This record gives sequence, C-alpha cells and structure tokens, in this order.
Amino acid sequence: MDYALIKNYLYSDPPSDREKVSSYYMQLKNILNVLQQPQQQQQPQQQQIDNVSIRDTIESKMKFLELHFGDLLIDQQQQQQQQSSGSSTPIGEQQQQQKPIDNYSDSYNYAGTPEHLPTTTTTTIVHNQPFTLVHSNPPIGVPTQQQQQPATVPLISILGGGTGSSSSDPQKRKHHHHSHKSSGPPEIPPEEIIFDPKVDHLGGGAYGKVYRATCRGKKVAVKVPKKQTLSESELKAFKNEVEIWKQIFHPNVVMCMGACTKPGKIMIVSELMHSDLEKIIHPCDGTEPPALYQRMKMAHDAAVGMNWLHGICNILHRDLKLANLMIGKDNTVKITDFGFSQVLKSGTTTTDQRGPKGTALYMAPEVMMKQEFNEKADVYSFGLILYELATCEELFPDYTELEPFSDAICNKRLRPTIPNYFPRSLANLMSRCWDHDASARPSFSEVFAKMNEVLIDIAISDPSASAFWKASFGSPEDVKWSLLALKLSEAVGVDISELKLLSKLFVSTNSDDENDGMVNIERFDLMTKWFGPFFKSGAAPILREMSEVLKKKWFHFDISRDVSERRLRGRPENTFLIRLSLNDPIRTPLTISKIKSGKPTHKRVVREDVTQSVEFPLGFKYLVPIDSVDITFNSIIAIVDRLKQIGNLGPECPHAEIKIPYVND
Repeated sequence: MDYALIKNYLYSDPPSDREKVSSYYMQLKNILNVLQQPQQQQQPQQQQIDNVSIRDTIESKMKFLELHFGDLLIDQQQQQQQQSSGSSTPIGEQQQQQKPIDNYSDSYNYAGTPEHLPTTTTTTIVHNQPFTLVHSNPPIGVPTQQQQQPATVPLISILGGGTGSSSSDPQKRKHHHHSHKSSGPPEIPPEEIIFDPKVDHLGGGAYGKVYRATCRGKKVAVKVPKKQTLSESELKAFKNEVEIWKQIFHPNVVMCMGACTKPGKIMIVSELMHSDLEKIIHPCDGTEPPALYQRMKMAHDAAVGMNWLHGICNILHRDLKLANLMIGKDNTVKITDFGFSQVLKSGTTTTDQRGPKGTALYMAPEVMMKQEFNEKADVYSFGLILYELATCEELFPDYTELEPFSDAICNKRLRPTIPNYFPRSLANLMSRCWDHDASARPSFSEVFAKMNEVLIDIAISDPSASAFWKASFGSPEDVKWSLLALKLSEAVGVDISELKLLSKLFVSTNSDDENDGMVNIERFDLMTKWFGPFFKSGAAPILREMSEVLKKKWFHFDISRDVSERRLRGRPENTFLIRLSLNDPIRTPLTISKIKSGKPTHKRVVREDVTQSVEFPLGFKYLVPIDSVDITFNSIIAIVDRLKQIGNLGPECPHAEIKIPYVND
C-alpha cells in the first residue's frame, strides 16, 4: 500500500462540487476499510501508529462531509438501496459466461465537430478471438475500404478478472478494498439526459457514439452503445463497469456520474472533457502539438492517475492509450474508459482465458501471448504513450496486420527507436516501461517519481541547473521564493539578505506577495539563460550583479519590443532602457533599446563564456557593436557606465509611457 499516496490524497481539500462529494466520501470509506483489515495489524509499530493518525483524519473528513452534505449522502444511499434488487454482481465475483458486445472504447471529438479521426483498423482472428491493431492515420498503401472496416472487441467484466482467471486462491481474489456489497451505479432516467443527436455529436466508433448533453442542469458527455438490447450477463458487465468507475474519485480520472440501463436507452453519463490526447498529438487539421514540456506534463498527469488506480484501487486499466486520456480546458489530463478494466489484488496475476483484450498497438507481450500478467501490463502501455507524447510520431507505422506485428513484439522484441537527443531520464524511463520482462518494469509509484525528473530535465536545459533544482526540490512544482533564496544562499555561499531584491526577477508577476511568492521552474530556467550559472559555488559575483541591475531605473525586465517602444516614444535623443531578450536568451540575453534620430532602435548584446578571472569575475564577457566594432565588457553595469561616458547612451527611460498621440511610422 502506498501510504504517501494516501496522505497526499487526504491532505488535499475536499471537493466543493456536490456531484463529486459522494464519490469522494466513498473513496474515504474504501481507504478506511483497507486500513481496518486484520493484516494491517501486522505492520511495524510505527506504521500502525501512522495508520491510527490516517484513520482519524479520514473519520474527521467523513464527519465534515456528513455535517455539510448529509442530505446528499442520504439521498445517494436511498437511491442505491432502491436499486439493490440483485441485478448487479458483488465486487470480486467473476462472470465466466460473458458474451461479447461492441467495444465502446473509442476516441471522442470534444471540440464539438462531428468528424473524428480516420483510422486504419485490421481485425484478425487469433484462436477465435477478435482484437484490433489500430493506427490513428492510415499508412501509405492501405485501401480506403479497409480503413473504414469496423472493429469489434469483446467487452469483459471489469470485476474479478472478467472472463480471465486469477492465479491466486479464489477466496483471496475478492478485492479487500471494495469489500462492501455493490448495489450498482446510480440509475439516471433517460428523460433527464438531454441532447440532440444531430447537433451534439462529439465522436464515436464501432461501439457507438458520444454526445454532449445536459443532465440535471450540468453539461456532461454521454456514451450511447450501438447495441441497446443486452443479455443479463451483458447488462451486469455494463453496470459493473459504471460501478467501479463511479467509485474512483481523483483529479486525473474522468468522473462517472451514472448510467441509464433501460432497454433502448443504454447510456453512460460522465464528466465532459475538451478533447483526447489522440487528437492533440496526432491532429488531422495540421495544427501544431503543444511544446515538449507541456506534453510531458500530460504524461505526468496520466502517471499520477494510474498511480492512484494501481496503488489505492488495485484496478488494472487494460486499455491505456492516447485516445483514453482526456484533456480539460485547464489542460489537466484524465484517464477514462474502464470497459476492459478489472480489479486485481496486489501481488497476484491473471490471464485472459478467451484471448487478449485491448488495443494491440499498446498491448504488453505477455498479454498478447495469453500468459499470466499483472498491473505491469499498464506500465508497458504507458511506455509507448510516453514515446508518442515525446515524439508526436505514430506507433509502429509499418505494421497493419496483427500476426506479423505480434511476432515482432513478442518474439523479435521490437520497440520504437528512442532519439539520442532525449534526456537520459526520459530515455531510461521509456525503455524500462516497455521491458519485455514485466518484473523489470517500474511500478507507477516509481514512474510518477521518475516523471518528476523527466519534467525537470526538459524544463531546465542546463544539466547543472537541472541537478541543482532536483537536489533542492525534487519536483517540477512551483516553489516559494523564500525556499529558493535559502537554497541559493547555501549553494553559493552568500548571506540570504543579499538576495532579497532578486524576488523581483524570479517571482511571478501575478503573485500578491513578491517576497514570498511562487517561482515556477520555467522562470528559473530563463534566469539561468539570461544570467548564467548563478546557482553554483563561487557564483556570488553573478548574484550581486543581478541585485545591482535591479536597482537601476534603466532595467526594464523582460518587456516586449512593442512595450519598450511605447515607453520610449516622445523621449529625448539617446534615452535608453535595457531589457531581457526571449529570442535567444543564451547567446543574446540583453537588448539595448534607445531613441536614435527620434525613433526607437534596438541593439542585441552578445554574451560569451570565458574562464573566470579577475578581469572577468562573472565567467563570461559581453560584446556590444558600436560603429561596426564589437566592444568587450565584463558586466552589464560596465556596459551602461562606459556607453554613457562616450555619449552613446543618454537619459534613463522611466517605467511608464508618455500619454501623447503620435503618428505611426
């Protein structure tokens, strides 16, 4: 059990959205059930003491929710009691006689357009079991008719291994975390799910369609399977999927709100998201994907969600892929689609008796070969997702048939080629995740920790600066300026009082408290590019130079060219300012903007590394072109002082504009 994960969850604020409260309350109850199991009494004494503290925290939060949302929780309980007519299967029971129905694990177009990504789908029968090899964009030479061929995949029970079997004792296979009796998902009357199929279509596939809808005044997504008349076993599988999904409350898992099980009106209602990563990373409209750092943050979010599913819920997703990773308008990534998922007790394995389930491109070799597998199969899938997010390239574009693809993955151990320019932390994590030996793959708890390293390495381009951030903070999250100042003081060997002014450079301009505001990792990276290795031992001269520059009226931070020109308009000849440049912050970190012949002009200052010496105490020199000749300086202050002496620079520009009308040049 990941106690650190539980503590992080408990110390986060409870939800304010009433629709999320019941799920959050149930998740607290589930964790409490785990901690009250007899085997927890066998933990070391200190862990037992910690467990008591955790249980007290959980009970306190549950009482808070009961006090403020008692009516909601009572309504939820009554609704479940009314539905407990035996139509759903208690969690942990197997369903051995599942009949396949259309897979409803496809991507949505949350942008609101009815089109969805073209796919190449090759359905191959292996041991009488259909499953698919899917490419987002058709490979060259594949006929159009084949591209439109529908894919069918059997829907399995997501509880107790579905049609698979666990290698452990059947009695132990009942998942201790969900030991309470299940009463099925909240039943939502079809008349409360309002949408227009012609207007609100978001996407879909072989399983059916997805629509934007309104349910009880809230915008939601609605999955409508093609097959609307279900057998008893199929209906149980459908309800069980919703039941397990509904019990997961986490910011990186799409929230399930309930379902309609009325024949002819079969639907799943879930949180409405903006899009999925398949469309973001492999767009068919020519748009550029997000920057690498943003894409790695997407992978980080997915790892956080999977860490929760594995570490707290003991849930195997079984179909982890870009199309099942949704993204919200705030760029938060959330896991969705639990149609193939199953609960598996930690430390056990399972097999697919009826053949592999899921999407072949992301399928672990042990699953493809119908061998025993465990949660590490999801880790394999994540490794391929990580590659896609890092490269924006399709997986295995040379394969369209399952049998040669399966041979390449399982026997020849084919994997994507990792570019040599990737940070070592990223390359190592990918190769470990898709290791042929499942036991050699990391857990998602380790993946989450390693993703922090990856994000730091990508956000901070200088290896020594990246190492400083890792050693100081260990996470790419924003840090308080006071903590960064303390770490700089310790690393460089300067009194922390000398660093007070630097908060103006590091702290976000949106912060209310400049002296104890937050510093984000990308801003820190820019500082290393603009000012050099100010974080190293012996870098006190750089930090002092930065402080002195901040005292000068002519220093205008990293304002844009347009803003600098507005500030200079109407000023006397040679009025100047110096600003930090974003175009090439390492080679030309500074720009001198001044009035010349009545107009704003701009001159870039080049910086070159040199051996630190008495002549060049900062460890680099600045080159300023004057009358076609580069003049060398050893500091920013020296540049201004010398250029003022020779009359090249005049009055210092204030940090304000002259409010006078002017004619555009």
